[in-house]
Amino acid sequence: MKRYIFTLITLILVNNYSFSQSQIMFTAKLDGSQQVPAVTTTASGTGTFVLNSNGTQLTYNVTVNGLSGPITGSHFHNGAAGVSAGVVKSVTFSGNTVTGVWSSTDANQPLTDLLLSELLRGRIYFNVHTSANPGGEIRGQVLLSTGLGFTAKLDGSQSNPAVTTTASGTGSVRLNTDGTVAYDITAADLIPTAAHFHNAVTGTNGVVVKTITLTNNTGLGTWASIDVSEPLTDLLLSELVKGNLYMNVHTTANPGGEIRGQVLASTNELATSVKQVDDASIPENFILTQNYPNPFNPTTTIRFTIPETSFLTLKVFDILGREVAILVNEMKDVGNYTVQFDAAKLSSGIYFYRLQAGNFLQTRKMILIK
Repeated sequence: MKRYIFTLITLILVNNYSFSQSQIMFTAKLDGSQQVPAVTTTASGTGTFVLNSNGTQLTYNVTVNGLSGPITGSHFHNGAAGVSAGVVKSVTFSGNTVTGVWSSTDANQPLTDLLLSELLRGRIYFNVHTSANPGGEIRGQVLLSTGLGFTAKLDGSQSNPAVTTTASGTGSVRLNTDGTVAYDITAADLIPTAAHFHNAVTGTNGVVVKTITLTNNTGLGTWASIDVSEPLTDLLLSELVKGNLYMNVHTTANPGGEIRGQVLASTNELATSVKQVDDASIPENFILTQNYPNPFNPTTTIRFTIPETSFLTLKVFDILGREVAILVNEMKDVGNYTVQFDAAKLSSGIYFYRLQAGNFLQTRKMILIK
């Protein structure tokens, strides 16, 4: 069944949707527990971030809710999880939502090559400050999204008919390679009575296909084909990838939905074929070996070992930290693997390849000489 679903996803991508393979999606879940020291608060937030094809622009959309008071500041900071660090980009909320673009050409606080590299390594976080918590009330690490990423930006203008409201929301949806969907949504400036996924194209009202439970205006969960009620059917999976699902938040004043956002694809991460090496031994550790040959022109072999079934990514970056290839992005069984990397379309230079699986992360350098 899993193989069928993954094949279905691939066919839909090829035949029905045009993606930019180089875009990269990140997400952030904001709360008080990630602050240093931790902050006790019921406030929360959801952020989605999309890096463009040449690594020069990061489009961001963040919604927060339940803060102790008005927002006194909000920023991107350069620091790893569990570490407080300096501001690298200031942003300004409109109500409880902020949307914008962080660019390498910004006159102040540009997205430099160094910061791009830090972003790719998970060392950028988003922080929202209040008077009660001047160091930050809620914070979320900006992390690479695995699987196929989708986003939803909710407002009243997308409701049918349109609704005049200051309420807003941000939704993050991830389609995993096992065919399940993980979702996260935060709504602000309204009191919800219900929230759902609906099945319809933009501008058209559709039936409810999945109920979302909101707690303090935030909801997160998993949608699967084995759900007893409202299962994620093959048809709905197809509709998701084609952009025909939307998130809707209802209120007493607007029972048909006060804010709505179409769930749209933000990235395309396609895996290459990978060969599993026959080996009777059971690996004990994650291992990423040096590619061979190195230097190379234009092909080289990368070997890695995984001691447990894992969802893993193997990606290649240039010297500026820009992603140039996704070699593996799927679930793999225990074993030893080899992958052939063909750099025929790349220029000579230094490149880095990175293996990530759960908490394991390792990067190695390789040199392409033409």
